[in-house]
Amino acid sequence: AWERELEQALVAVNLQYAEDTVCLREDDEIALIPPVGGGAKADHDCRIQVEPLDLSAAYDFLVRPECGGTVLFSGTVREWTGERRTAHLEYEAYEAMALTQMRAIAADVARQFPGVVTLQWHRTGHLLPTEIAVICGASAPHRDAAFQAARLLIDRLKREVPIWKKEIYADGAVTWQPNP
Repeated sequence: AWERELEQALVAVNLQYAEDTVCLREDDEIALIPPVGGGAKADHDCRIQVEPLDLSAAYDFLVRPECGGTVLFSGTVREWTGERRTAHLEYEAYEAMALTQMRAIAADVARQFPGVVTLQWHRTGHLLPTEIAVICGASAPHRDAAFQAARLLIDRLKREVPIWKKEIYADGAVTWQPNP
């Protein structure tokens, strides 16, 4: 339950906000600062989680009064890959690097599409056919930018983010799928 809270917390070292890269010394004072209430929602959200992904929660995050177009892409586990029946998938991630890459992608997309709000969520662990593995979404003042941004998010996530998929077939065979 605390994991999500810690992801949103700010860190201070010796009474100053600190970046993730700060080197700590034995006598440093460390403070975890909870998210501060008020103000606008964040303009992007990047998550990697074992728990099922929720399309309604994704939509709720993205929808804004200033955005006239909202696009959600949901990637699900398919039952058949060619002639082979998939029993389940196992996703693994280098989480720290994956989140860094996802945030960089979000920042690039925001520069390319002013006013866009983005979301990239990916599951790890054991997933059965029809379960949602990934959600990418974008809201923008106009629909064309929302469609383009959402497409760019999923294409770059699949190509650049260190998340791996092991496909386990009904016949017992196992294949690690390369990133496209």
